[in-house]
Amino acid sequence: METLYEKLSALQESTNRMNSVIESLETGLMMVDRDGLIKVVNHAFGSMFGLPVDQMLGQHYDVYLSAYNLSPLLLESMETNRPVRLEMPLFYPQERIVEANLTPIQENDQQSGLVVVFRDLTAFRHLEELRKDFVANVSHELKTPLTSIVGFTETLLDGARTDPDTCKEFLQIIYKEGLRLQRLVADLLDLSKIESKQVPIKMDIVSVQMVVHDVVETLIEQMQAKNLRLLTDVAPLMVKMDTDCVRQILMNLLANAMNYTPIGGKVTVKVKQDDPYWIVQVMDTGIGIPEKDQPRIFERFYRVDKARSRNSGGTGLGLAIVKHLVELQHGEIEVESTVGKGSVFTVRFPLEYSEV
Repeated sequence: METLYEKLSALQESTNRMNSVIESLETGLMMVDRDGLIKVVNHAFGSMFGLPVDQMLGQHYDVYLSAYNLSPLLLESMETNRPVRLEMPLFYPQERIVEANLTPIQENDQQSGLVVVFRDLTAFRHLEELRKDFVANVSHELKTPLTSIVGFTETLLDGARTDPDTCKEFLQIIYKEGLRLQRLVADLLDLSKIESKQVPIKMDIVSVQMVVHDVVETLIEQMQAKNLRLLTDVAPLMVKMDTDCVRQILMNLLANAMNYTPIGGKVTVKVKQDDPYWIVQVMDTGIGIPEKDQPRIFERFYRVDKARSRNSGGTGLGLAIVKHLVELQHGEIEVESTVGKGSVFTVRFPLEYSEV
């Protein structure tokens, strides 16, 4: 026969387990009795509202929640004996969005109290806004070239194709917009793979000079066509890198510098060692980036000058791809820029190298 001591021990163990579960919850939880006295409250609740949990037990909920305009909600749920759900902003101790769920407790067909659960929705709502912005931006970026393609095609079909010069001009525009669509889709696919961690990272010991030389050779004709000088100052380092990733980082940074540097300007690639990093810098004498825009230039589709960006053929994704590729190799990137003087993009990678 089970002794009283064993029953008390089992009850205490069950209580301890329940308390552990309540404290492990990321959601804020509070339970009050029919008189409004706080019987249970976890530390997540205290952290969410900046309240002293240890002092709340046995106190009336109004003492602590009236400042947040929550007392009327609890009173409504208790008086109507119905659940209440509400999404609301909090401004203290920090700004966030929370979902409040109030559920009356029934014992023997009588209300014995209320369970209040608060869930932090801040990150979820932020992701939702990012998703909406992303869909809106993609729709806009696709619509612009498609409108041009359809418009000029209709004009050709309506008779403009009979004029050789007009026909050639319109076909060149259609071709240019088609290439722009192709670049946009390719960048979207690249960014999707990178963000979903589907890009395999293959680290090898590689000559930085060789990688920079390959990228420069690829872009030199475009630079010369814009009458831009492309200079390099690359230390003879052998470093551990994913060659394809670093090549794309350089390509995107140099393409960005080329697009925003006026005719006759200068673009420089510099690589150096600064323990415990090896550093890549892409510098230009371009139009520069206003200080207020600098924190956002690595966001998807963010453009300082929207008209100029589209005229240059950019997709608005190049720097976002760069940032993700840098972070995949545990690096970091920053920008310094002065309007009218130019920009310096600095990439730091952890240094694992052996000199040539």
